[in-house]
Amino acid sequence: MAAGQARGAGGGADAGRGGEFASCGIEVEHGRRRVARLAGTDTVTAADLTRSRMMMVHSSTFLFRRGALRPDESAPSGQNEDWDLALRAAKRRPLVHVDRPLVLVRWARSHYAARWADRIAGLEWMLARHPELAVDPCGAARVYGQLAFSHAALGQRRAALRWAARTVTTRPLEPRGAIAAAVAAGLVPASAVLAALHRRGHGI
Repeated sequence: MAAGQARGAGGGADAGRGGEFASCGIEVEHGRRRVARLAGTDTVTAADLTRSRMMMVHSSTFLFRRGALRPDESAPSGQNEDWDLALRAAKRRPLVHVDRPLVLVRWARSHYAARWADRIAGLEWMLARHPELAVDPCGAARVYGQLAFSHAALGQRRAALRWAARTVTTRPLEPRGAIAAAVAAGLVPASAVLAALHRRGHGI
């Protein structure tokens, strides 16, 4: 779905902090539009990655010593493999983050973006692998909302509404619950929601 391209060197001084895993901000290109995605911090903790996926902590920016960590290939269809890797690294030691858009990520239309069953499996895999995701209300509601939206996109109305209700119960202000319910009710197509989000450099 995305390809990373280095935009320039920077943040050499940050390497001196002793972090074993580093990332940087990104700029998302979708069509003719580019949007910078920054974290607003120079250190990313496990709590940060539990509360939010932090898309700007992107696999195209990962830097760590060879052999120190490995992606878990049991991730269903590779879904959330990069999030799992970053979260495992942050549990060992906070990530060093250069909060400048040093990598360009090009988003293009891809069948991968619409593999909703794989997305559901990947989110369920993360919940089972990292139980703390269900403890933080912000993080839990975000994941539940993504599950709701994925089921809605598949036309699985009952499952979508069940997850949407769980989203709202967990965190009433989480918008994904209402969005998923609207898709499940046929008020708006999932593709239209994604198109609007992608134009802003965001995903669901």
